[in-house]
Amino acid sequence: YNSKMIFFTKMSHEIQTPITLILGPIEDMIKQAESNGNLLLKERLTIISNNASRLSRIARELTLVKNKKINRLKLSVTKNNLYNDITNISFSFKELARSKKIDFSVNCSKKLDDLWYDKEKLEHIIYNLLSNAFKFTPKQGNVKISVVPSNKKDFIKIIISDSGFGIKEDELKKIFKIFYRSESSKDANGTGIGLALTKELVSLHKGKIKVESTIGEGA
Repeated sequence: YNSKMIFFTKMSHEIQTPITLILGPIEDMIKQAESNGNLLLKERLTIISNNASRLSRIARELTLVKNKKINRLKLSVTKNNLYNDITNISFSFKELARSKKIDFSVNCSKKLDDLWYDKEKLEHIIYNLLSNAFKFTPKQGNVKISVVPSNKKDFIKIIISDSGFGIKEDELKKIFKIFYRSESSKDANGTGIGLALTKELVSLHKGKIKVESTIGEGA
């Protein structure tokens, strides 16, 4: 376990430099596409830029896994517009949805513009769950994210659903454990870190995360 943590931490530092070198030219290309009126190219370059930036944040989040072991995870809470944040995160998956012919829908009220949370950590939560949904949803399937008020005061409910393979009942209690990978995900890329860290970040927000699934119908 310790050797894995050290490896991840060193890797996070090595990844940052090439990402920074990628982002600079992309930003110049976005400006050029905008000035030339090529809106489709601008949109696709923006998706690349967003995901490159996201990769940089993932590298930093690998350090969070190490910090989790010594209970150093902390929130940095600010007032944010949840509608804008959900929209921006979802935008990163637009090209993936198009290439896999997946029906991707986002249902979030525009009135959620005055909420307090850790923006970077919430991004990790949503991004990771959407990434899993797309990873296990076949072509011409559907993925949906819905943000709805909860019946509990000062809480909201975020639901991410897919029409993928589903998760076996005996695995549902294990998927949030560090380094656990379900039998259905053996052929997919992954480390088993994402959902464990996601659960920790949800708990830091005084929230709860749970999974419901039916084999052959999705999760």
